[in-house]
Amino acid sequence: MNGGAILIQQHKKWFQGVIKVAGISLTILVLASCNQVQKISDIFEPPTEREKYERTFDENDTRFIAWRNAAKRALGDTLSISLPYSEVGAFPSDFSFVYGYDTQLQNGRKLIVSVTSESDSIDAFVDIYQFPYDLENEPLLSKDTKVSNKVEFLVEETGDYKILVQPKIGLSSDFRMDINTEPTLIFPVVDVDTKVIQSYWGDVRAGGARRHEGVDIFAPRLAPVVAVKEGRVSFTGERGLGGKQVWLREGLFNSSFYYAHLDSIKVSSGQKVNVGDTLRFVGNTGNAITTLPHRHFGIYGGNGAIDPLPFIKKEQKTTPELKSPLPTGQISSALANVREGPSLDNEKIISLKRMHPVIILGKTVNWYHVLLHNNTQGYIHHSLVTEG
Repeated sequence: MNGGAILIQQHKKWFQGVIKVAGISLTILVLASCNQVQKISDIFEPPTEREKYERTFDENDTRFIAWRNAAKRALGDTLSISLPYSEVGAFPSDFSFVYGYDTQLQNGRKLIVSVTSESDSIDAFVDIYQFPYDLENEPLLSKDTKVSNKVEFLVEETGDYKILVQPKIGLSSDFRMDINTEPTLIFPVVDVDTKVIQSYWGDVRAGGARRHEGVDIFAPRLAPVVAVKEGRVSFTGERGLGGKQVWLREGLFNSSFYYAHLDSIKVSSGQKVNVGDTLRFVGNTGNAITTLPHRHFGIYGGNGAIDPLPFIKKEQKTTPELKSPLPTGQISSALANVREGPSLDNEKIISLKRMHPVIILGKTVNWYHVLLHNNTQGYIHHSLVTEG
């Protein structure tokens, strides 16, 4: 090789080296830029705890892919529960699985999902979606139970919701889930509860000319009527069908609370009040003059009257004693129906014959939550299954 050829070869190697170094530098620059963009994006829209967890995995990690696919399947499941609901069991550590439940929630309720363990704190996620369900859309709420084993969600729209409980990859733990709702407002009359309500939202009034836009709470005369929210009294006085009344406004553009058929006055217009402050006392003024003492309570938002019952109705809390089941079982009767929910009112999914094996995911009152070989899950009455 002559001197000119050697010189050309040396330049070629040098050029390739520059290209290689530049390529590495460009890759680093791109990665740095992506990380910087992600950090900036997180400032304007903070990532959920689930998103933070997902970022710790490589997209090609087979365990992570299975974990993500399990969440997608759960959004398509049709399991349906009524609240309150409790279930005990053990998270399966040998495969990815998500506990997903459809339920109906009402505006004015606070959903509470509690996930606990007898042995240790639970390392799982609770996600809440509103119908239609799509994993590509952000959940309304996503919480890590390692941070808090009680997840709370304020329901602002009546409709169908999906609750997902997904253990983190490889978690092996017993669990107990309790799902229920509570009212978001205190009860408007002291020392009574929802049992004394005798007239409800939508009841016919004036021979069908109008509908009742609230609830009537019957209580002893002069029982204290209290503020259900912090706010300011926008009106107090006597007028129209409501007789002596109080209007309480929560903020400038938020809801107004209407108290009617009252007796003596305790507050004045423009006065600021706190939750539980006495406003007036139960009476039967206005068009309630011929009835027993009671207090009409209504809520008005930007679109008019709202059914106030979900906001104040107290549910009877139940914490049933449940024994954690074994992870497997088999059908012990000639035929067993697998249903979409833990009730005979739920739709039948499939019927199984005697000795058919099932994976037991959990147990609720009188029902096993089971998984079949084709990834179908449902509920079977406890009398039709033998554990082990």
